Amino acid sequence: MRTKILIVFIFASALFFASINILLTSRILDVFRDDNNNAKSDSSSELAYYDDEDIVVKNEMNVEDMNSTNAEIRVDVEIGMQLAQPNTSTTGRVVNDDPCKIRKDGHGLKNNEPPRKDFRGRLVYMTIGGANYIPHLEIFVQTLINFDIKHGDIGVVCIDEKCSRHIRDAYPNIMLQEYIHQINGTSCQRNAEISDVRCRVTMGKAESILGRLIVGDAVYFVDADVFFYRHPFESIRVQNAALDLYVQTDGHGNYNFGLFLAYPSKITLGLFQHIKDVFDRNQRWDQILFNDWLKKAINNVYEENNKASTRLIEKDGICGAPYDFEELDMHKYVNTMLKKTYQVDSKVAAAHATCIEGSATKWYAILCFFGSPLKQHYLERKTITLQEDIDPEEDKATLNSLMRALIYIARVTGRSIRIPIPVKQKIDDLQQPFAIISADYLGSLGIDVVEPQFWERAKNRFNRSRQELKIYNFTIRDTQYLASNDKYFTADEIQFSFEDLRGLVNSTFGGDLEDRRWSRNATCPHRQGWWCMNICDGSHF
Repeated sequence: MRTKILIVFIFASALFFASINILLTSRILDVFRDDNNNAKSDSSSELAYYDDEDIVVKNEMNVEDMNSTNAEIRVDVEIGMQLAQPNTSTTGRVVNDDPCKIRKDGHGLKNNEPPRKDFRGRLVYMTIGGANYIPHLEIFVQTLINFDIKHGDIGVVCIDEKCSRHIRDAYPNIMLQEYIHQINGTSCQRNAEISDVRCRVTMGKAESILGRLIVGDAVYFVDADVFFYRHPFESIRVQNAALDLYVQTDGHGNYNFGLFLAYPSKITLGLFQHIKDVFDRNQRWDQILFNDWLKKAINNVYEENNKASTRLIEKDGICGAPYDFEELDMHKYVNTMLKKTYQVDSKVAAAHATCIEGSATKWYAILCFFGSPLKQHYLERKTITLQEDIDPEEDKATLNSLMRALIYIARVTGRSIRIPIPVKQKIDDLQQPFAIISADYLGSLGIDVVEPQFWERAKNRFNRSRQELKIYNFTIRDTQYLASNDKYFTADEIQFSFEDLRGLVNSTFGGDLEDRRWSRNATCPHRQGWWCMNICDGSHF
C-alpha cells in the first residue's frame, strides 16, 4: 500500500514540475519573441521610411540657394546614390519588396491612377529658356500659378541675362537659376559646330534636374514650348504607379527629352548624370543620350567616352525597358512631332510644340489648335483683320501686300492681328495659318498674332462678346483716326475690306529697314530639308 502511495506521489510530483517547466519555457519564449518582434519592427521602420527630419534635410536647398547667381548646383552622385539605396527610400516608399518585381508585376496596382502616391517629398515644376522664349516662360509660370501651384515649387533656368532679369523682376519668389557662364572652358563651348545656346540648354537642363533630385525633390520638367491645359500632375494617370520616370513619346519607340516626370532614385540620378557627362565630352545630342539610356540601359555603349558613367550604370541594377519608365498617353500629352490629325479644341492635358521651328511659330500653331490656357489672352486684346477669309492658295505677292498693310495698322493701333485663314486638322498641312504667315517675323517687329478662332473662344470660354467695326473705302489718311477716334478705339475688332488693303501701295506703309524698305516677305518660305517639320522659317536650337 505504501509503495502504491509513493509511486502515485512521485508521478504527481513529476507532472507538477514538468508543467512548471513548460510554463516557464513558454514564458521565456514569449518574452524573447516579443523582444525580437520589437527589434524587427524598429529595424523595418528605419528601412522603409525616412522621418520628417530627413525630408527637411534633403529639401534644404531653398529659393535663395537657387536664386544665387554665383552658386552652382553641386552635383554629387554619390550622395544621390546613398539617398536611393535598394533598402531605403527618399520617398517613403515601402522597400521590402524587390523594386524590379514591383515594376514588372505592378505590385497589385490598378491601371489609370496617379503616379507615386507614396511620395512624401516636394514636386518641383521646371522649365528652361532664354530671351526668345520669355513669352513662353511667362505662360508657363502664369499657368502654374493659376493651378494654385506655389511660387516656391516653380523653377525657371535662364540661359541668358535678359531672361534672368525678366524672371527675377516679374517673379521674385520662384526658383531662378542662371546657366550662362558655367559652359566657359568646356569642350562643348570649344566645339565650333555646337552653339553656346545648345551647350547651355542641354547641360543646364541636366544639372538643374540633378540638383533637385539629389536633395530629394521630384521634378516635372518641360521645355519652354510645352503648354498646360490641365493641372500638370493631377491630370496624370498611369498604368504602373510604382515607377521613377514617366516620359512623353516621340513615336516609333522614341521618347522626348522635353517632357517628363522624374522621382529621385538610382535610375534617374544615373540618367541625368550620364547625359551631362557624355554631352560635355562629345556633344552627342541629348535626345539620343536620353533614348539610349531608356531603351538599351546603355551597357557599355559609351564606355570609350565615359567610363565613370558606364561603371555607374552597371552598378545601378536597372530592371530593363519598359520596366524603368512608362510613356504618357499621347492623346492627352500632345506631341506635334507625331504629325497627327488633331481635333481643334480637344481637351488635352498638355501640348508640346516640339520640332516646330521658331518660338513664335510654335505658340501660334498651338493657339490655332487648342487656344491659350490663360484667361487674359482672351480678355485683354483687341484685333484687326479682314472682312473675308483668306484663301490659303492665294499668291504670295497678294498675301504680302495684305500683311504689310495689316502690319502698318497694327503698329499704329497697338492691336493684335487676327489672320482669317481656316485651321486644318493636320499639323503639318502647309495651308495652315502658321505655315503661310511667319509669326516669328511679325514677332520680330513687335506684332502680336492671335488664332483665327480668337473671338469664338473668347465668347464660349469667357463670355466676352465682340464689338466689331467694318471699314470701307479705307485710305492711308484714315490711319490717323484708328488709334484716337472713339468710334474706332472702342471697337473690339476692326475689319478691313480685302480690296481696300490690296489696293494700297506697299511703299506708303514703310518697311522694317531704315530706308523704309522691307527686309523680307511676311509669308513663310517653306525651306526644304530634313530638319523637323519645315513649317515656316523660325530657328531651332
